[in-house]
Amino acid sequence: MSDQNELERLRRQLNLARREINQGRPDAALEVIKPVASAIESREGTLEWAELPLVIGEALTAQNKEEALSYLQDAFSRSEKVYDAPIELRIRAHEHLGNFHRLCARRRSIAREIYVTAERYADEAGFTEDSYRLRLKICGIDLETDEDTNHNDFLTLIRVGKREGFTAKEQFDTWNVHLAKIGTFAKTLKVARKFGDASEKYFLNLLNSTRNEKKAQ
Repeated sequence: MSDQNELERLRRQLNLARREINQGRPDAALEVIKPVASAIESREGTLEWAELPLVIGEALTAQNKEEALSYLQDAFSRSEKVYDAPIELRIRAHEHLGNFHRLCARRRSIAREIYVTAERYADEAGFTEDSYRLRLKICGIDLETDEDTNHNDFLTLIRVGKREGFTAKEQFDTWNVHLAKIGTFAKTLKVARKFGDASEKYFLNLLNSTRNEKKAQ
């Protein structure tokens, strides 16, 4: 097998592992990576070599394991050594390191700083969907940190939006529509009790409404 064909085979395995992670199967992702890890490690300086610890770190983060941190840090180091590494790799490395600090280490302020950096990279590269996905994560941290009474509503929106296939931008726009609906004083406990937590049906209708309004513009 030619070196190029071998790299393509290894790339397919990395992509398969990422799909397993995205579908909530980090155990399966690690099983996919295991038989090709040594082959990827032997190709120092390639994009696949730089991405290997990132994929492993993503899977371990999903398993809530502390050892994810060392892999994610290694991914940062390797991304600096790859010639003309794509900006997507840098964005992913930041985002998943932020995920580790938010989900595993419970260091929200550190996670927020990392997400802000990742969002800046995404904005500069013109990656709109990546940018809005990161904005949502920053918004979630802010609501949680402030013990905002709207936090449960935000989680409901994100859950419905992901399940029903709405983009991050559509979710972000819908959240702003929701805030406008409840008014600027909705953060107070008194008003939050008056409105109560919004239902999944409410947010699904609002997501659809926001999408349709954008299409009509």
